[in-house]
Amino acid sequence: MAASQSVALDAGESRAAFRADSLGLLKQVEAHSGEKISRCFQCDKCATGCPLASYMTYTPNELFRLIQLGDRTTLASNTFWFCISCYTCSVRCPNDIDIAHVMDSLRESALEEGYKPALSQARDFHSIFLGCVRRSGRVSELELMARYNLKLRRPFHRLPLGWALLRKGRLELWPFRGRGLRGLFKRLKESR
Repeated sequence: MAASQSVALDAGESRAAFRADSLGLLKQVEAHSGEKISRCFQCDKCATGCPLASYMTYTPNELFRLIQLGDRTTLASNTFWFCISCYTCSVRCPNDIDIAHVMDSLRESALEEGYKPALSQARDFHSIFLGCVRRSGRVSELELMARYNLKLRRPFHRLPLGWALLRKGRLELWPFRGRGLRGLFKRLKESR
């Protein structure tokens, strides 16, 4: 009788530990992103609208379910690295979860916790993209690709395409610069 009570107690303790760990990951992701992914009820609308879902390890709703269950291996998946932030999933979500924003937050969390991106150049592109946004408040495609190609040590990669886009007015030579953006990003960084 005592042995069966001990086994039941061990099982109860492991369930409680599992719940605490899963709630820990869920709360961490929700706090970092500001979105309540616990509201996701697996309707699959995000996955059916995602243009890159077939390339992802987990579809967005599967990723959210694994996070709800506390599976930390989700931070090693390629799902949020393949997300192109087209916002199709966010628009389709019946619970108004900004899924694309959660994917951005998961990228940041994965980098903070030391997980390597699924794509070798994804970390470089991500940091260059955010640097462009911090400097000017928006992304200059010309600056982004120039910095990225320099980082890859291929400065003239796709130069004919860039020249054609410039000639047709599809790329801005001098991007718009917003006022006071450096102060805004400084305050955001200090608030973290």
